[in-house]
Amino acid sequence: ECVSCHHSTFSLWARELAFDRGLVLNIEELKQDRKWVLEQFLRDRQPNPENPKDVVKEGELNGDRNVEGMAQYLLSPSADFLSEEQRSELKKVALRNRDESGYWDPGGQLPMQKRPKPETRSVSRLWIELANGIESEGAHDFADAKTTEWFAMKAIADDGTSLDALLARQNEGGSWSWIDGEKGSPTATGQALLALGRLGKGQTEAAQSARKWLLTSQQENGSWKTFSTKRRERSGRISNFWGTTWAVIGLLESVKPH
Repeated sequence: ECVSCHHSTFSLWARELAFDRGLVLNIEELKQDRKWVLEQFLRDRQPNPENPKDVVKEGELNGDRNVEGMAQYLLSPSADFLSEEQRSELKKVALRNRDESGYWDPGGQLPMQKRPKPETRSVSRLWIELANGIESEGAHDFADAKTTEWFAMKAIADDGTSLDALLARQNEGGSWSWIDGEKGSPTATGQALLALGRLGKGQTEAAQSARKWLLTSQQENGSWKTFSTKRRERSGRISNFWGTTWAVIGLLESVKPH
């Protein structure tokens, strides 16, 4: 019953794009999953029986623990099917979790990622503000970013003003690394392609090179091998699923009209 990013929001996002592009998918299943994800975000949070320290606050919803996931839902094609009331409910949950400094505590497994905590907080803020139409002066003046996700989201948030900084990080061969100094990542390359697509740069040489890298690095079973953002030397079911959804999102977001 976990409404996680990798196995729900991003999976739904990827399949929405695939259906929109005319690929054969079960539309009734897609509708059901779209409805389920939304309902789970707005569902009363239940105590975790496997974690006695998990205290549920009065009136707490699942979305209170994964505001980033709600933001990603709002930025995906699934948002086209939301009513104004539903959008308002999601935004209300987001706003009530904002602290006095204007940031959100990163939810889910994000705090365990192997990157500086200030960057994780900044990435969460970028996702949430962009999805909810929130603007705040100086919110993204973060000078020590090391991950492609931050540069991609920053470029989208400022309408391409900082796009050159993202393009400068592209590796030879067309990929982007999840964090500085590492090999190409399906996750990071998908995130960069999302930015390029949303900024109308999906047919540039950089985007074409990135799509080629993704297509040539896909495994025979259709997935992409992706190293964990928590245990950098390992890949597994969750990291591969996450990287695969991001690869599909990047491939399709960068070639669809915006």
